Amino acid sequence: MHNKLTVLGIETSCDDTCASVMSGDSVLSNVISSQCDFHNIYGGIVPEMASRLHVQKIDLVIKKAVSEAKINFQELDCIAYTEEPGLSGSLFVGKVAAQTLSLLLQIPLIKINHLHGHIFSAAINNKFSYPLIGLVISGGHSNFYYCEDSLLFTQIGTTYDDAIGECYDKVARILGLGYPGGPIIDKLAKKGVCRYKVPMPDLYHDQTFNFSFSGIKSWVYNFVKKRKKTINVPDMCASFQHVVVELVIKKIKLVLKEYKVSQFVIGGGVSCNSELRRRLIEEIKNVDILIPEIPYTTDNAAMIARMGSEIFSEKKKEKLWEIKTTVL
Repeated sequence: MHNKLTVLGIETSCDDTCASVMSGDSVLSNVISSQCDFHNIYGGIVPEMASRLHVQKIDLVIKKAVSEAKINFQELDCIAYTEEPGLSGSLFVGKVAAQTLSLLLQIPLIKINHLHGHIFSAAINNKFSYPLIGLVISGGHSNFYYCEDSLLFTQIGTTYDDAIGECYDKVARILGLGYPGGPIIDKLAKKGVCRYKVPMPDLYHDQTFNFSFSGIKSWVYNFVKKRKKTINVPDMCASFQHVVVELVIKKIKLVLKEYKVSQFVIGGGVSCNSELRRRLIEEIKNVDILIPEIPYTTDNAAMIARMGSEIFSEKKKEKLWEIKTTVL
């Protein structure tokens, strides 16, 4: 244990209170306290409620993560926490908890970009080979990154409107399916057929690496409103998901044609979508595809700890800081 770097990760960017301990390459604990049952009543995240729930849970979640890792706090070498992006109130709760522990234990504090953390979720139990292309697809983001080196991220594509996960959630609400919408639609799509002609966004035909999902959502809303109770829900789920996944696959192929890399990394909650995973494996050739294990696809602190470990090692190697006193 003492010969390995031991990192506590804290993640509170949205509605899940998360803490994880990594030692070396091993995840010793990965605790996630979900708020889904609270927000499901409203069909989406209520920021003020999310912040208050984080305050209630953060201490317990951190203590549970350390306990499950079978270590004590004094064995931690550093603390990594999500600084941005996310809900400001939620982020603040994790930040204060991380800063407090850092000062008490006199160990370094490392700020992590949540989106970059999602890319590093695929580095848990995998080895990155640079340069690589990373794609983050989640409830709030749909971003392509060119990763030239370990900590060099250049955004090369994003969404013009709704994020992909946001689109899933809104379509699920239109169909009366509940929240979060992604897993529900994915499950129902397997029981349906693509018989509704959901239009592909114009962006499908351009040569950029950007996405647009709001038009798909709007079409579903207008179609369902017009047809009312005659909609076959599994068929609509299958039809909607086919168009969304087709758009993502098309853009991935376009990016990989432009950037000659040996690895393609995907992360974020939507990366657990079964249809997307199937098509990635079947259609994306001549590149090593890294997809996180299911527990690391949604918001989690293991990915934060993993990236924190990377930053710590790089800073230590370059001798840019004093381990016991410097706060990044």
